[in-house]
Amino acid sequence: MQTIENYQYDKKGFLGAGSFGSVYKAKNIKTGEIVALKILDMKLFQDQFMIDSLKNEIKVMQTLTSPNVVRMLDVFGNKQQTYMAIELCDSDLRSVMHKKGHIQEQQAIEVLAQLMNGFKDLVSHNYIHRDIKPENCLVKSNVYKVADFGFATKVDITGRQLLRECVGTPIYMSPQILNKHQYSAKSDIWSIGMMYYEILFGKTAWSCRDMNSLLRSIKTQPLRFPYERPISENSKDFIKKCLMIEEANRIGWNEIFTHPIFTMKQSGQMQQKQNYELPQQCIKILRKMQEVVTENNIDPHFIFQRFDKDKNNILDAKEFKELILAVDPNTTQYEIQTLFTRICGKDQIVNYIEFQKLFTEFDFSDLNDRAGHIIKDIQAVIKANNMNITQIFNKYDKNHQGDLDYQEFYNLIKVIVPGIKDYEIQLMFTKFDRDNNGAVSFPEFQYVLSKGTGQTQKDGITQRASGVLKQLQNTIRINNLDISKIFQRFDKSGDGAIDQEEFFQLLKAIDGKISRNEAASVFHVFDKNHDDQISFEEFKSQL
Repeated sequence: MQTIENYQYDKKGFLGAGSFGSVYKAKNIKTGEIVALKILDMKLFQDQFMIDSLKNEIKVMQTLTSPNVVRMLDVFGNKQQTYMAIELCDSDLRSVMHKKGHIQEQQAIEVLAQLMNGFKDLVSHNYIHRDIKPENCLVKSNVYKVADFGFATKVDITGRQLLRECVGTPIYMSPQILNKHQYSAKSDIWSIGMMYYEILFGKTAWSCRDMNSLLRSIKTQPLRFPYERPISENSKDFIKKCLMIEEANRIGWNEIFTHPIFTMKQSGQMQQKQNYELPQQCIKILRKMQEVVTENNIDPHFIFQRFDKDKNNILDAKEFKELILAVDPNTTQYEIQTLFTRICGKDQIVNYIEFQKLFTEFDFSDLNDRAGHIIKDIQAVIKANNMNITQIFNKYDKNHQGDLDYQEFYNLIKVIVPGIKDYEIQLMFTKFDRDNNGAVSFPEFQYVLSKGTGQTQKDGITQRASGVLKQLQNTIRINNLDISKIFQRFDKSGDGAIDQEEFFQLLKAIDGKISRNEAASVFHVFDKNHDDQISFEEFKSQL
């Protein structure tokens, strides 16, 4: 047990560590109050900016008095260490969200209202926080409190004063900060909107695993609300007003505290019905369409106009059918008719406003497919940073056998997205390892990641085709077969190259049920220079 002035603590009470020190559970000897004692090593404060940030944090916390702000109880120290006795809380909002997946709207509004009460205290003293995120919102006995004021600064709350410092957490940064432009006090309002969206849906409004992909997503993708989890118009309006890209259009601090989400008495039934009650099969069609549109950066207006033959901003049943089949040729007539009937109304036509709303307001992705959402985030990072998935795969395939074991896969993903959690990588691995053999082949890797990255294969790799390729690779490796002799055997023409028919016969020898289309998809993996034949070097490189 150690005693520092009026506080006692020991190593058993360790709560966590940060960049500048550690936090312990401690007891005030005089009052008996249990506190969080933050012990900061001043040697780690290597420049004036860090020292000023610490002084600022202390000053802000001593100023604020709201029950929805974490209280500073005491501060003392010497040249070697600074001690901060802070109100001890039970958990943080991130932990609550992780445990629940998402928070029901009525409770989410209550959480938001409490935090806004804390922000109101901050704003009333002309401060903005600049690092609003779930980790900096603590909870004690079901009371939510704003915490961590290291980046807080004095500012003109009306928005007339512009700042330049790039501080905070990228996921919650406003577009102005991401673009390294000047920003105002409204930057915190953007962060609040991003956080409230995440509280409601258990996912972020845009793919945001790094700054480049987040900024690209904000610029190219509309703000959408998950169809599977309807929320009230008040919540939608609050989020939309917080997440206006241009600061001039974003709601201000003078208006935000009186938004109807806080001032109107919420009814018992928070969730309003969607305009369209769609069966699951229709949702799947729209999900597929949305994926195609997003992956290829297609403007919904462009799709609509392409099939609006008479250019009257209306699609009849025939035009609508042609549009759907162009997006997904496997859609059945019954599914198309069901979808058309659901969205056309009594007039038996689909106008552009209806079509656009369906595409731009709703997110039809499967909220329960956590691995799928992570993969989409990684696809966005690859595209935004112009990464080459073939080069990435080859770099981490240490034994050059054409597949990645779990550790190789783990190391690769960590490089693409350094902040990704271990459990997220485990979820993803099962999605990549399509044949469940404990390794990810290049075709499996390419099949999952090529979508939406501009590196799509001609036909894609089906599960059967991927399995056949793996079987060929394993057969050669296990039996120590001579690759050159296999090549010569199937090079029937003897011209030093294998064409599609010869390659098809090779794969049929491994799996008699493989189709020509599936064989063609594997052929394109081998045919690196796209000359419609496989040279021995191309053949050898895959095996």
